[in-house]
This record gives sequence, structure tokens and C-alpha cells, in this order.
Amino acid sequence: MNIIFLDIDGVLNNTHTITNTPDILDELCVIRLHKILKYTNARIVISSSWRERSDSHIKLLYETFSKCGINPNVVISKTPSLSGQSRGDEIREWLANNRNVKNWIAIDDMKLDLENFIQIDYNYGLTDNDVEKVVGFFG
Repeated sequence: MNIIFLDIDGVLNNTHTITNTPDILDELCVIRLHKILKYTNARIVISSSWRERSDSHIKLLYETFSKCGINPNVVISKTPSLSGQSRGDEIREWLANNRNVKNWIAIDDMKLDLENFIQIDYNYGLTDNDVEKVVGFFG
């Protein structure tokens, strides 16, 4: 199974959408994520702080996914919240407990201490160039 550890803010939105309409996703970024999923057959594990927010945030995520052609069932899990630990540690913990993963990559706007990682520029969110990098990683 191919897994994408997905951050939301700065990946599926950007400084423009965050400044003008906080907690709103940029549909163009979500459509780019759809391209990645189409070419990689990956499943999503939410590593974003959105996993700890209200149900309305997750509902918004699923609604936007559906609107942009992504089946919300592609989200199979979320990383654990480990107090005082880094996001990279939370991803490693999830991987340790889920050994059926063939390939994985983390997509985040923060620098993570991981080997399989693509950093997104939060000013733009997920770009076509980022899509190429992720698809290329999965080969």
C-alpha cells in the first residue's frame, strides 16, 4: 500500500486563502492532490493538526474532497498525537504500528525530520511541480 502523510494548512490552502478565508481549502490544490492519488493509488493518513480540530474541519475536508473528485474513503487513518513529540515522530509511530505499507511520503509545509518528505511552499500550496515530485517518488 502507498501512503501519503498529509498536512492540510499550507498544502491544500495557501497564504491567500488562509488570509482571506481562514480554514478554507484551495480547490486547485485539492484537484492537484486528486492527480497524485490517481497516478499513485495512494491512501491518505492525516498528519495535520486538523486531525485534532473540530468535526466541522474534517467535514469541510471531506466535502471539498468530494467536490474535487476525491472519494473521502481514501483517508484511512490519522497519525497519533504524541505529546512533546515532532510530527516526524508521530509518522514514525504510525508506520511502526502499520507494517503493510509499501511506499510512503510526507507532504508538509513544515520541515520534517524524515527521509521521505516533500516540503511545500505555504505561499502557494500544492503546485503542479510538487505533483510531479510526489508522483515521481512513487515511480
